[in-house]
Amino acid sequence: MVLSSAEDELIEFESRRAIAARLHTAGQALGSRPVIVLTAEHGASGLSRDVQAKVGALSENSAHRVVPSEHFIHLHEPSFVVRAIADVVSAVRNKAKVTP
Repeated sequence: MVLSSAEDELIEFESRRAIAARLHTAGQALGSRPVIVLTAEHGASGLSRDVQAKVGALSENSAHRVVPSEHFIHLHEPSFVVRAIADVVSAVRNKAKVTP
């Protein structure tokens, strides 16, 4: 069975929503641990962005960055991924807030 991109996106959205819901209900909020959520500017639906915003909201110390990229940010714009990782590591080491 071949799924259309709309069906694929719905399945992906439901999966992300379920993960976010489990984190909230299980009391696994991340406190002040640094989190950076990267969202592709092109191809991300409003539903996907909402779920990603909720994942970022699990931490008091988070940033949500929109990257000028397609879905596979790590392939199209790897420098944004490297920068996000470096920013999280720096925030942990310095007990600091991540920047948007």
